[in-house]
Amino acid sequence: MKDYLNELKIIIIGGHSSWVTKMRLNFPDWEYISATPNGTIPASIVENADFVYFFTDTISHAAYACLKTIIQRH
Repeated sequence: MKDYLNELKIIIIGGHSSWVTKMRLNFPDWEYISATPNGTIPASIVENADFVYFFTDTISHAAYACLKTIIQRH
């Protein structure tokens, strides 16, 4: 299963820093994005992604709404 998951283009948005650190050890090819309240994330980040996962406990409502709109377009 781990080999299969490593083949996918997966984007992780948010997540506690210690959890992200552990995930990077197992899935180094995934893209991890820290969604800060004032930060911007380019729409191109989700192009060709197989899956995008949000960890809403660590991102703002505004960032989630913006990113959700971008993902729905793709």
